[in-house]
Amino acid sequence: MIKLFNDKDECCGCGVCALSCPKQAITMRTTAEGFVYPEVENKKCVDCGLCVKQCPHGKSILNEPINCCAGSNRVHEQKIHSTSAGIFAAVATAFLEAGGLVCGASMTIKNGRAEVKHIMISSVNDLHKLQGSKYVKSDISEVIQKMDVALKDENKILFSGTPCQVAGIKSVYKKYADKLYTMDIVCHGVPSLKFFNDYLEYLQENEKKQVTDVCFRDKKQGWGHKGTVTFEENYKRNISRQNSSYYNFFFECEILRDSCYKCPYACTDRIGDLSIGDYWGAQKFNPELMIQNGGPFVSLEGISCILENTVSGTKLLELTKNRIEIRKIDIENVMVINTQLRTPAKYTSKRQQIFKVYIAEGYIGVEKQYRNWTRKKALVHTIKGLIPNKLKKQIKKAILG
Repeated sequence: MIKLFNDKDECCGCGVCALSCPKQAITMRTTAEGFVYPEVENKKCVDCGLCVKQCPHGKSILNEPINCCAGSNRVHEQKIHSTSAGIFAAVATAFLEAGGLVCGASMTIKNGRAEVKHIMISSVNDLHKLQGSKYVKSDISEVIQKMDVALKDENKILFSGTPCQVAGIKSVYKKYADKLYTMDIVCHGVPSLKFFNDYLEYLQENEKKQVTDVCFRDKKQGWGHKGTVTFEENYKRNISRQNSSYYNFFFECEILRDSCYKCPYACTDRIGDLSIGDYWGAQKFNPELMIQNGGPFVSLEGISCILENTVSGTKLLELTKNRIEIRKIDIENVMVINTQLRTPAKYTSKRQQIFKVYIAEGYIGVEKQYRNWTRKKALVHTIKGLIPNKLKKQIKKAILG
């Protein structure tokens, strides 16, 4: 019998193995934590090995960036509706206007529950469906099949997603390399859709209203990590890592998929033709690029980092040159805060505790755990504040010897 992986951290859940199986012997199953994994049906499996051959995990060819740049979309309307500085929107617009198709993650909310999946668009009018971050795993199974038809019809496609999703797409469509362009994000890691929907259910029970929309990073609150949940009657609630259990655990890397903690793409060498992310710390590391110092960038509107990784990536930037402001920068500066360009997220015992509680008690248990930890943290902070600095130094000296 075919063995797809030895440990869960070797599977990113892209579903390529299931889609490549000629006997439909592989089904993607959801675990108690909410993550999907492939399961082989022995009676159908003929041991052809195609699933293992197509699996990209840890086998993909990565490219050293040709250039690292800071960038910003020149179209203000696109930029304010983007998470960072609207680089994806600029590249996608140019690609669509050149006659290509674009695939990216889209989120819809119906009856208070979210559906996050990749879709393919052919018009700039639909670009808004793909804009903005989605701090949750996106399903690419449907769009892979649609891409197959489009590529056979000689269409050029730009696919944007997490590095592991890009690796899966490139593995499936090796023979269409001249028509397939890819853009990966500097990925923080992905929680499960089930976990996220249970979080939304908790919010709805607490507010006694149904959720109608979620903006994971709301530019109206500035360039940062603050989001907005919209409920019925247009009631809005701002969420951040200070007041939201989901946000706090996400940014602390405590609710990610197992493979995120051993991600083979968490490095400077990249799988996509282009890589994009936030250029956190731009004001400190490249102050000359800020508008107040005569540069082109406004920090409140967001500043992106762009890694140009391949000849195809160069072509994408050339196609987009009239739509973005771009300046070369040192990749070392980008890596200071974008730690996923250096190393994967760290797996901790806290993650084990969160999912143990989640499986036993549901999201209400997770929320109670979050509040308990928050109270303890606040208490420790208060006690530390009461200790004179002189005494702190003496204690530190005693501990260190």
